[in-house]
Amino acid sequence: MSKYSHWFYFLAAFLFLGKGLHGMLVKPEPFDESTLSSGKGIVIEAYCPQKGSPRIKVEGYEETFYLENNIDPYNYICADKNDYKKLLNKNIDFTYLKSSVLALKINGKSFYEVSDIYNQKVHFGSKIFFIGLVLFTIAIVKFTHNQVKPTDS
Repeated sequence: MSKYSHWFYFLAAFLFLGKGLHGMLVKPEPFDESTLSSGKGIVIEAYCPQKGSPRIKVEGYEETFYLENNIDPYNYICADKNDYKKLLNKNIDFTYLKSSVLALKINGKSFYEVSDIYNQKVHFGSKIFFIGLVLFTIAIVKFTHNQVKPTDS
């Protein structure tokens, strides 16, 4: 082990600490809600792929829309193999951004809604900051162990 290996950990720690602080203190740009679209129609196809989010195809739209799976772990749409079929042939109103459904109402009753526009994705600033603290601790330990100890003569 090199006697200079602690410098790598100090550098990595400061990078992670800086990125983590930036992530915790700087807010993301405001979202332009005018890019949201609304739609109505009857669900003609619904399926749950092996991996990924549930998909629906709505009459009158060429695009296949998907619902986010990670919204509520207790209300997982594809948990039951046939659960998604309750969407078939239902009259729905939905709000979407590109192909992602943000809100879905079946016959006027709310079935699915993303509480915020960022799909509740956790900002990782605090986690990155914690990793930086761990790296800083490792760097200090390596630094103290690499110190030259005086020998008894």
